[in-house]
Amino acid sequence: MNYRLPLLFLPLLLVACAPLPAPASTHTPAPTAVPATLTPFPPSATPPPTNAPSTDPVACLNPVAHAAFTAPEYARYPQALLDYLNLGATPADLSEAIAAANFGAQPVALVVADFTGDRLLDIAVSLINPESATLDGRLALYTCQLGRYGLAYERATDDAHALGFHLWYWQDLNADGAAELVASQGQCGASACFDAVEILAWQGAGFANVLLGASDDLPYPSLEILDPDGDGIFAIQLTGAGFGSVGAGPQRAIIRSWDFDQVHGGWVSPGDILGPSSYRIHVIHDADTQLAAGNFEQALLLYRRAIDDPTLEDWADPEGERLTLSAYALYRIFVIHTLAGDDTLAQAAQDEMQQTFPVPTVQYDYVDMALLFKNAYASGSAQSGCNAVIGFAEAHAATILEPLGSLTYGYANRDYTAAEMCVPPEGLE
Repeated sequence: MNYRLPLLFLPLLLVACAPLPAPASTHTPAPTAVPATLTPFPPSATPPPTNAPSTDPVACLNPVAHAAFTAPEYARYPQALLDYLNLGATPADLSEAIAAANFGAQPVALVVADFTGDRLLDIAVSLINPESATLDGRLALYTCQLGRYGLAYERATDDAHALGFHLWYWQDLNADGAAELVASQGQCGASACFDAVEILAWQGAGFANVLLGASDDLPYPSLEILDPDGDGIFAIQLTGAGFGSVGAGPQRAIIRSWDFDQVHGGWVSPGDILGPSSYRIHVIHDADTQLAAGNFEQALLLYRRAIDDPTLEDWADPEGERLTLSAYALYRIFVIHTLAGDDTLAQAAQDEMQQTFPVPTVQYDYVDMALLFKNAYASGSAQSGCNAVIGFAEAHAATILEPLGSLTYGYANRDYTAAEMCVPPEGLE
């Protein structure tokens, strides 16, 4: 069969606990992830003569003998580190000064890359105040300006984020000759940690975040940069693992990616992808999503799988949940066939519902809702059928809506509304 009906139902979306993995990092731009621990930087080599051909970035300043670093109070660190650099300190000296004061973020406090594309090495530093109750942090970027370092960017963590800045990657992500810095601010709640990710890129006169869209709704995320075509233009992919609470219910990963868009001059997300799941409720969610997209054949297969597949997992009440989800799936199957004009298959779905869920069972309300739709549709229109369904679902929320939603499956899973039980298709009035 090949149904080509207009959209019947609203889109349904589920959002999907593991600790953050140690991110890969490097101290020079590279196309792949490198070790996650910070190693001391060697002294910067003397740059080659200006007439010697070289494509590798070189140090902004040659190292020279200088006074020892005098640690200031935490708030003055960005300026104090700048002054220390311009005395002739190397990145290794800077790293040691930060570590000695215990102000360096973990696992990476300092990175070196050419962030401006001028073939001179710049420095990014992530500081954290260990004496702060909220572990507030600061991010500072020092760029080479007329033979000296300048503080080109400084930012404190937002009030909502209390775990400092995490430095993930520092390399050229869009093949423009300058490295971008992928950083994030962390925050932990009662059952999960989140990261607000940014891509800081040089804009000619300063740095700006060129990651469009938020990421701090994905619990316990892992972050990767990917270049599947090998063209030197990387995508950013964040995968949320799930909440660390049994009250969240059954969960699945949610994957959000960002691709570089030349028109926007930054990274844009095309939308989320849900990870695979072996839970019956998630198969129902996927079926509803396919139905809302007009993919009726795929929706029918998934509803049938939710009914028939014995390998699918249930949650707190396996038998009751399986029966409820089967009744709901049969209701959806019945409506699809009815609107498709396939009376034989619609009658088969009705017969199966009435035999499996007779009047005494609590699931009979789904049968009753299907029959209300059938009668109202036959005597009026698709809108009439849906109006009957919506009114019935509102009056029987305890048996129609609540068994499908977060009261049954936990707060990480979606809730249903009466209106979502039936949306009339366009063009079949």
